[in-house]
Amino acid sequence: MDNKVEELDLQHHNQEIDHLKNVIMKNLNHEFRTPMTSILGFSELLMDSLAGTENELVVQKIFDAANRLQHTLNLLMVLSELETQKSNIVLKEINLSELTKSLAEQYRYLAEKKRLMLVFYSDSEIWCSANRLFLTQILENVLDNAIKFTEAGTIKITIGIATDAHGEFAQIEIQDTGIGIPDAFHHQIFEEFRQISEGDTRRFEGIGLGLSVGKKLVELMNGTITFKSTPEKGSTFYIRLPLIKRSIPLDELTIKSHLMGRSVVVKKFNSKHSELPLLLLVEDNSINVELMMLYLKDICHVVHTFDGVSAINMARENYFDAILMDINLGLGINGIDTLGSIKKIPGYEEIPVIAITGYSNPSDIEKLHSEGFYAVLSKPFTKGSLFELIKTTLFTE
Repeated sequence: MDNKVEELDLQHHNQEIDHLKNVIMKNLNHEFRTPMTSILGFSELLMDSLAGTENELVVQKIFDAANRLQHTLNLLMVLSELETQKSNIVLKEINLSELTKSLAEQYRYLAEKKRLMLVFYSDSEIWCSANRLFLTQILENVLDNAIKFTEAGTIKITIGIATDAHGEFAQIEIQDTGIGIPDAFHHQIFEEFRQISEGDTRRFEGIGLGLSVGKKLVELMNGTITFKSTPEKGSTFYIRLPLIKRSIPLDELTIKSHLMGRSVVVKKFNSKHSELPLLLLVEDNSINVELMMLYLKDICHVVHTFDGVSAINMARENYFDAILMDINLGLGINGIDTLGSIKKIPGYEEIPVIAITGYSNPSDIEKLHSEGFYAVLSKPFTKGSLFELIKTTLFTE
């Protein structure tokens, strides 16, 4: 009897530790991401204003360092959530071709900075069973490595069907022409905190979590991740997921810099105020408010408030084409409760409300989607990511 009581006490103690760890990590995550938004954002604006001057390179180094910290924070938060087993894995039908193509377009900027060509190919629309957030994290980890370890040549992303003794699978193949991985190091690629170059011989940035986290995530989705690699010739990673269906044929897309200048020609917004959409920004951090107002000044009219109650009142009195909503609004009601009240206002049932939040764990983002947010943008974010989200929300090409 005493042993059973001691076992229950130990179990309860471990649960309390896990809960405390989860709360601390979430709070640290939020506190890091809010100032990181300002560091990334204002350094990005400075780079634009200093283009062509000798100080542009100085600001670029600040921006790159902040991006590196952001990437490390993302990996640590996902790993923490997996270890405490708090993730509620929701698998849905995902258009793999569409998701991967969109991600490839985002990564063309990083590739072009290193004078690399990024190519995407899918012979048809492939649908798989997956968690969109987890799948995006996996692809980002592999693509980050492909660009980091490739100095010249091409990165090719291919979507297709793979067949083995167990049947057919949806497959993403990511091939690079980088430094490759020596056979002696193949066994540690998916180990946590391990890299090919370590200690005093370390050549590349990172803490060695990307692929280990990716492996955990893909296995949670009933998939696999494998690779083959030849030193000095490159590596190819294969991500396989349960296949649902294939659909209409697609054309090959080669992502080149001229695509960066494409223009928006068709409106989706319904603003009665002017040629620009009217946005309501609900954010209690004045520095982030200033940053987002600067980001959006050329494509939107932005009205701002600091709290949820005034946001509800402003929505009752005005027509907004979209709302950008922080979740943690300090004292008073939070962003989720504010959304619930705004959705009850006639005419606002279908207005897109985008969560802008420092809470970025996969389970947090899933919860925000389930609460009715149109999209979620995690802090810190860049001008490009905010621009892209607003364009896809309020415009078509």
